[in-house]
Amino acid sequence: MKTKMMNRLPITIIVFLFITFPTQAYFRDIGVGVRPMGMGGAYTAVADDGNAAMWNSAGLAQIKKQEVMLAYTALYAELEPSLYNSENDRLGYHFVSYICPLKSGSIGFSWNAFQSYFYDENTLCLSYGRRLIWNLYTGINIKRTGWSVEGNEYTKLDNDIPDDGVSRNGFTFDLAFLLKRGNNFSLGFSAENLLPVDVGLNTNETIPLNLRTGVAYKVNLPKKLDIKLLTLLDTTYRKRNSAMDVRIGAESWFLHETACLRVGLNSTSVTSGLSYCIPISKLGIRVDYAFIYPFSIQETYGSHYVSISLRI
Repeated sequence: MKTKMMNRLPITIIVFLFITFPTQAYFRDIGVGVRPMGMGGAYTAVADDGNAAMWNSAGLAQIKKQEVMLAYTALYAELEPSLYNSENDRLGYHFVSYICPLKSGSIGFSWNAFQSYFYDENTLCLSYGRRLIWNLYTGINIKRTGWSVEGNEYTKLDNDIPDDGVSRNGFTFDLAFLLKRGNNFSLGFSAENLLPVDVGLNTNETIPLNLRTGVAYKVNLPKKLDIKLLTLLDTTYRKRNSAMDVRIGAESWFLHETACLRVGLNSTSVTSGLSYCIPISKLGIRVDYAFIYPFSIQETYGSHYVSISLRI
């Protein structure tokens, strides 16, 4: 976007796009999915549920039952940034996914959206993952990304934005791999936005390449403890500003794998989370919650993630 426009953006966009992340305004990698974010965003080497498409599409091949996931995120609770009209805004994420196993792998459909009072970002994703050879899996995402600004009193005053609003859309794809060694160790890699997408308003601004790598290790504990402990380490690299981030996390399942606690840490936040599974006949229901507290924003009660998933 032109500097002139960026200087006049309402505070809700400035807070969301620039306080936590200093460069590259569009489609920031702040994290999708309740379970992954409860572990600090370390999930690339796991990717075995409805969150897989957004982290490592190769992991879809591990899912053997149909799964539906619905999630909502309240970003920066109690921050309530002021809009151009002096009202307060609420920043949030919506995420919906559906995974369907096939004879050769699994296919997935997902929708991820950031929404505020008048600025929205949307990503529609068609995913496919399958076993490539032995314990090596591969996956691909085809994504339609776009953002839009609704017409309002503010856009009528800004010469860079049409009075009735503006939107930009484009297509890109991701490629991912997952290597498993036994039941205890796995490696993951995902290359996102491999096809450049120009989503700039008056200047060329492409969604940058994003690279994820991850390792996961399941710790062997005595069976009598009824505890399964998983430790994770991820790194992410975003091409636009050559930003590297290290993410660490862990989750521990107990009570015969019906309950789980999670913790995580990365360069921007400290995280925690929990899950509870409700088996009903052949229907598996899991409720997830995650709390993310950012280091760089002080006047907030953190971000709250919640989801429900059903496996049939």
